[in-house]
Amino acid sequence: MYRVFSIIDFGLSCFVKERSLYRVFYGTDIYSPPEWYRRSCYRCGPTTVWQMGVVLYEALHVGDFNTTSFLKKRLKFKSRLSKCCRDFLDACLTRVPEMRPTLEDLQHHTWLR
Repeated sequence: MYRVFSIIDFGLSCFVKERSLYRVFYGTDIYSPPEWYRRSCYRCGPTTVWQMGVVLYEALHVGDFNTTSFLKKRLKFKSRLSKCCRDFLDACLTRVPEMRPTLEDLQHHTWLR
């Protein structure tokens, strides 16, 4: 049996310029990407992938995610998650933004097939 679910966001949005660097964080502080804590700036594409990973992690683990806690220790996944799912989460929650897949890359991930 397959279940289909949708994620919606009633937060805020803005127009972005491709590859623009942002110095004001818009969104939930505890979901801010690691680069925000390290450099006080971020790019929208990698941050969107990061936040998608955070929301997915919370949905699958029924718990609160906090970036600062994540940066202090390695994230643990529930053993019941498939290898493909863990790989997808690992990719989204990569600490280095330049190493994160793009949304276009993620569309082709095995876990979404």
